[in-house]
Amino acid sequence: MKKVFFVLVVVICLIVVLLVGCDKSFDTFIRMDYMSKTDGLQSVFTITHINAVDKKDESVKIAKKHFEEFDNAIRKSQYFFGTDKVYNANNDRMLYGGEKCYIMTDGDSYFAFGKNNEGYYKLTELKATFYFYDDSGNKIIHKSFSIFPYLNGYVYNALQDTPDELLLVVPYEWNYVKLFYSRLEYAQIDDKLMKIVINAFKGASDKDYNDLSENGVDKIVFYYISQDNLNYIKFPIENFGLLDKID
Repeated sequence: MKKVFFVLVVVICLIVVLLVGCDKSFDTFIRMDYMSKTDGLQSVFTITHINAVDKKDESVKIAKKHFEEFDNAIRKSQYFFGTDKVYNANNDRMLYGGEKCYIMTDGDSYFAFGKNNEGYYKLTELKATFYFYDDSGNKIIHKSFSIFPYLNGYVYNALQDTPDELLLVVPYEWNYVKLFYSRLEYAQIDDKLMKIVINAFKGASDKDYNDLSENGVDKIVFYYISQDNLNYIKFPIENFGLLDKID
């Protein structure tokens, strides 16, 4: 009887050792380089202490048995804002297979953190970009700024259009928009006027988009409007003050 008990203990110990040995998970991190809206310099957003089973470039794969721990850690992170689906307005598609992903912020920019079609979690910066022409400096200017998930990847090319204002439909209530931008250190929010002023990284290039050069930080202004059961954000002409068409 003692022999049987001893054999059982040995077998159980071996199974435990094998199970532990088969768990090839390791502690790692992922990062994303981006242009800071605070100082206009290259910066890095990093999520650390991720228990991954594989890493490919700046993306990680999480084992099913570790997902709950991973999910809890992300939600308790100081960077966590919430979850949402992310629509890429630039190429008319949903990111991460249309599934909800984590929305993160470091107070400088916003990032989506979701699983791609290969099963790897990766970061995407949430931003929109305006292109216009600065006649005084003979430069094509771009302004990139943090945008909420529905308008991620939005590109407005004012080289073809001369707006007096730009009006975009959004699915969010004012309180969500206000809360979203309140997490950015530099956002100025006027609750009464429903006006938001935020920083944008500004870059410049020549007419052929060559020799991209840093040009610091500028401002983007927009207003929130709700009418006829639809919500909008309006970018007024002051965002395009240097606009001039290229002949």
